[in-house]
Amino acid sequence: MSPTAQALLYSAGFAALSGSWALLRELYVVRRVSEGSESRRTAIHFLGSGMRFAFAVEFGLWLQSLRMLTPVYVALLMVTYLFLEYLFRAAEDRAG
Repeated sequence: MSPTAQALLYSAGFAALSGSWALLRELYVVRRVSEGSESRRTAIHFLGSGMRFAFAVEFGLWLQSLRMLTPVYVALLMVTYLFLEYLFRAAEDRAG
């Protein structure tokens, strides 16, 4: 695979994972929050979370391509993603 094709594949995968994660999170939040709530958030609000998720997944795929992905690294990627989500959510709550 040429370097251009590989970069295009990773870019398209990143965009697809980010958007899909944002849409899934929006659907989850809509179902979880009551219908009367006025602070309905759209998928664009969750795009940052989707980008962090896509980065973690693609980093794991890169490690797998190097044959270095182990269960310990998978756990570290998941913990890192959850920690970043916690930090961003805490900063968002503090801001307003």
